[in-house]
Order: sequence, then structure tokens, then C-alpha cells
Amino acid sequence: MNTEKKTGERLLITLALLSCIGFSAFLLWLQDKQEADREQLSGQREEPQAGQIQGTYDQPVQIRTRLTADPSGEQPVFSLPGGFYPEEITVEITAPEGCRIYYTTDGTKPGEDNGTLYEGPVEVTNVCGSPNVYSAVSTVSAYQNYAPLTTVDKAVVLQAVAVDADGMESAVTCASYFIAMEGKAMYRSLPVLSVTTEPAGLFDYFEGIYVAGVDYENALASNELRSDSANYYRGGEISAHIEYFETDRYLTYEGDVTLTLRKDGNLDYGQKSFLFTEAEPVIDDTCELYPYFKNGTMMLYGGGTDHAMKSRQCLEEELLRGRAQGFLSEAMPGCMVFVDGEFWGLYLMREAIRPESLAERAGCAVEEIRMVENVYPAQIAPEYGELYRLVTEQNAGSEKIYRQILEQMDVDSFLEYYCANLYFGNPQFDSFSTTVWRQEGEDSVGKWHWEFTDATDTLGRNSLSNYSVNTYLCPQVSGDLFFQGLLKNPDFAESFRRRMQAYAEEWTREQVEEALTPILEKYRVAVTVTAQRYGVQQTEEGYLADGDTILTYFDRRGEYILRYTQELLNRNAETE
Repeated sequence: MNTEKKTGERLLITLALLSCIGFSAFLLWLQDKQEADREQLSGQREEPQAGQIQGTYDQPVQIRTRLTADPSGEQPVFSLPGGFYPEEITVEITAPEGCRIYYTTDGTKPGEDNGTLYEGPVEVTNVCGSPNVYSAVSTVSAYQNYAPLTTVDKAVVLQAVAVDADGMESAVTCASYFIAMEGKAMYRSLPVLSVTTEPAGLFDYFEGIYVAGVDYENALASNELRSDSANYYRGGEISAHIEYFETDRYLTYEGDVTLTLRKDGNLDYGQKSFLFTEAEPVIDDTCELYPYFKNGTMMLYGGGTDHAMKSRQCLEEELLRGRAQGFLSEAMPGCMVFVDGEFWGLYLMREAIRPESLAERAGCAVEEIRMVENVYPAQIAPEYGELYRLVTEQNAGSEKIYRQILEQMDVDSFLEYYCANLYFGNPQFDSFSTTVWRQEGEDSVGKWHWEFTDATDTLGRNSLSNYSVNTYLCPQVSGDLFFQGLLKNPDFAESFRRRMQAYAEEWTREQVEEALTPILEKYRVAVTVTAQRYGVQQTEEGYLADGDTILTYFDRRGEYILRYTQELLNRNAETE
């Protein structure tokens, strides 16, 4: 018994020693892994334009920027550019001799009357746990509170101005610093764009263009409330500064822009779409922004009615890009956006449909582009009144009249726009609820073209966009006199039928799945955290389940839309 007891004690001691050795080995492994992670976060590619600068931590910080700062100007110069840093940093600010420097870190413009007098290096720390300020504004919608469920990620936006002895202020220098954020899953494989603007321009009760504000409350008090009674329906322009950090975290673009809200039917949502104009264009075709900002205009798209998922517009643009017609659009990559240092969510980047971009496509001068933007419900603009009357008041079935129509409109462009919306099950469109444009030179006038824009209330998102719904019965379509007029012509009707047949044959479940799968995988984390940013409880599982809804839509849509199309054409033929 004693021998057995001693043997057992020796065994326990041996196991304990082995456990200690194993745990020590685990600790050594963990230490090595953490060190490797830190090296991964701070490890950079060699940058020929910048050297290494010492931060507050022991290891050197290599600057990741492809932009060359001009220290010869009158505005302040920062010792470290905006970017992603693994730990807190110290930023020194210099200015011409004899100038005082004032700085801010809350998005407001610095000056003698606002900000902190610079007297020594600025400590830039991780502020992700600090209380929400701008994202907590509850009046960004007149109908729903979109405040985040938790504190959102934050960057430190450092702005500085130099004031000379005469009180003259320099231009403002701006940089956004993201501390200990690079390793987060929500930012992996996605670029980051920081927007800095005077907060009052967005959120002020009287002047802010992002809030319901005084316009809503005045309409409410006077019992004159309309669907557009809110500050954010005004339009209005404000100045802003943007910084773009590519997926490798290199700063590849920064500059001043004019910021407006993109006017559409989704301004009541918390995440509104931004339009940047009057900016220095991206000229380097190796920059990620080049396809979307080469003309100095760009849109950050919030996703429309599909703002919680954002997959529908991405998929639709991808499917249409594969066709010969091709609209004025590139792929719509996502980027994570910050506004005045606070996380604003996943946005989709696209080239704005502007005269500049249309002129490039048409190969003509900007002055020759006549562009008309209509917002649902469409109002017939006088610019294409002649064409509209020709189709709706004359007999388009006549060969003579139809030839006149063809001289004024690009039929292929119209067919692609109209048939795509029908096939995707968009219940809220008609012939002119989009951007329509043509070239008008001194000696000739071109044909009207249609652009595919928003179609997000689609692909099974709701009962009106289910695969089985007869979209031809939707009031906007059934009451569309322009479309109904064109159907009187047998050539147009046959072209229409063939276009729908092509969609049904091309957009199979297999093809759509091939296009949709990488979209879902790339954005599943970003979409989930963005939904939570706007107070919506959503899981990755729910996001992927919505992808199954889209695939089911395409699996069944063809058989229904072809049946409805043939019924429509037969009915029209009987009435002729």
C-alpha cells in the first residue's frame, strides 16, 4: 500500500512538472505569436519617399504614404502623416518662423478662436473606447433613431493652422490617425476613407445638411409636413477633406472636395450617400481610386433600400458589366468610411454620373453633354419633351414615326435599362426615373441614352420584388406611357422579347452564384458591423441567408418573367 502510495505521489509530481513545462512552453509560444502579430501590424513595405521615424514605442515606424508632402508652404507640417499605427504616437507640428499654431482633434476648424495653442508634441492615443459624439446624433432621420448599439471605432483627426504676426491664417493641414486598429477583422482587405468637415455643416439644427433639423420641425408645427420636409432634402454644399488609405494601408490620395448628399429616395436612412465634386482628380492609374475619381467626382453609395445588406447593387452592376451595352459604371468596391473621426460604416465607391464622366465616355467636351437627372416619381423634363411627345402622342407602330424615334434615342440603351429593372423586380422605376443624357454639339445633336442607377429594392428583398411578381402590373410600369407607346412597334416589341430571353438564359443560378459568392465573403463582417453601427441587429448568418434569397430569385425568375412578357406582348398585339 505504501509503495503504491509513493508511486502515485511520484506520478503526480511528474505530471505537475510536465504541466509546468508545457504551460511555460505555451507562454513562450504565445509571447512569440504576439510579437509576430505586432511585427505584422507594424511591418511595412519599403517606401522610397519616406524614412523611418521614432514613435513612442521602441520599434521604428515606417511611414506608409505614396504622397510627397510639400514642407515649403505656409501651412503647418506634421512629423507623421495620417495612417495606421500599432501603438500611440507623438506628432510634432512645425510652421514658418514667427507663426503660432492652433490645432483641433474634433473635426472643427482650428483658429485663434477655436482650438489649442500648440506648445509641444501632440500625443495621439487609441480613442476607440471614447463616447460617441457625431454618430450618436439622433436626428439624422425624421422617422427612426439610427444611433449605434455600442461605441464605434474612432480615429484622431488632427487639424492645424498657422497664424502669422498679422493674424493671417494659413490653409489647414489635416491628418487622420488610426491607432491599434489595423488588425481588426472588419478592416481586413478593405480600404479606409476618412472624411473631415466642419461638424456643424452636417449636424447643426439650422444649417446641417445631414439632419432633419429645423425644416422638419417647422413643417410639423405648421401641419405642412411633406415627404421632403427635412434639412437633408435641401441639397447644399459643404467643404471637406478626404484621405484614402488603400488595402495595404498606404495613403494614396488626400485633398479638398465639395461634399453634397446624393439626392435619392433614401435620404431618410441614417447612412446617406455622399457625392464628392470639385476635387483634384486622381491621375495615377495604379491608385485604387483611379477608376472612380479620375474626373474629380466620386460617389460613396450607402446601398439605397438595401442599405443593411448592400449586396444587390453590387451584384446587379457586376451582371450588367458583363454585357455589351455596359453602363457608365465600374465594379463597386467597398470601403470603410469615417466622418470626423467616427466610424460611418461600409460604403460602395462608384464613379459619379456627371457631365465630366459622360463626356469622357462620349469622347466630347464637357460643354457638349446635356444631362438630366430625375428622381422618382419622374417628371417629364422639357429637354426630352420632343421625344416624349413623339412616342406618346404619335403612332410609334408607324415605320415613319419609329424611324424618327430612332433618330432621337439609343434604343439599346433604353432596352438594357428597362429590361434589367424589370428582370430584377424593381417596383419603383419608369422610363425616366434615372439619368438621361445626350451629346449636343454645334453641328449635331446626339441620341438620348439611359443610365442604370439605383435598383436596390429588388431580388426578393420584399413581397413586391419577389421572383414571381408580375412587375408589368406595378403602377409605374403599367402607367408608363412612353414604354407603352414603344410597344406598339413590332420591331421594338421583338427586341424587347429577345432581351428578356437573353437575361433568362444568361443569368442562371450558377452564373449568379459565381458572381455573388465573392461579394458575400468579402463584405460579410463589414456589413454586419455597419448594420450594428446604425442600430440594426444583424448576424453574418442572416447576411448569408439573404444571399440564398437572391440565388433562389434567379433560380425561378426566368420562367415567370418570360411568361409575363409573352402575355404582355400578346395583349398588346390584340389591341392593335
